[in-house]
Amino acid sequence: MRARAFIVIMFAVLVLLAARFSTESLAASGLPSWRPPAKMLNQLETEMWMGEYAMRPPAGSILQKLRVSPPRSGFTRMWAWTGPRREDGSIAGLVVKVVSLKTEPASLDRAVRDELAALKMRKKGRSPTPTEYGRINGLAFAVTRWTGTNDLRGLDIAGFTYVAVDGNSLITISSEDAVGYDVQTLPITEASARTFRRR
Repeated sequence: MRARAFIVIMFAVLVLLAARFSTESLAASGLPSWRPPAKMLNQLETEMWMGEYAMRPPAGSILQKLRVSPPRSGFTRMWAWTGPRREDGSIAGLVVKVVSLKTEPASLDRAVRDELAALKMRKKGRSPTPTEYGRINGLAFAVTRWTGTNDLRGLDIAGFTYVAVDGNSLITISSEDAVGYDVQTLPITEASARTFRRR
């Protein structure tokens, strides 16, 4: 009798696990895979390691000094690349930020909302597009594109922000440039963002 009860319980557990696995698989297959356009690959440098992650930066970009800060909630690492500063003061930029949190972060949706709220505080007149979801080398990302104003130089700017949650790590990949230049630079920085991967 006990053996039969055990078999019934094990069968029920297997059914639940199979259902969960199927749901996760369907959710994963429902996200598009984002890759850099093949024509952009020759405008990217060779892969650079960033801790447990790697990415191909834009060709000719200048790697800025790595900034590390230990906030109360976790440990932050940042990598930044810029292009040359132009006569009007504008400059293209790409920033990767990895925050290792002490506790597991909230859902990807919540992480995106928090990032947009922070962006609104930093960029005057921020106007985001609807959030899109996809996978970059297996990692689920959300991306939003936005426009705003650089108060310091009085320039209209455009950019994008990718957000991912990988275990206890919160990842953001952001890029911006002055409107007018953005049509040339942002496709390259976005191609770079779409090479991001775990090592």
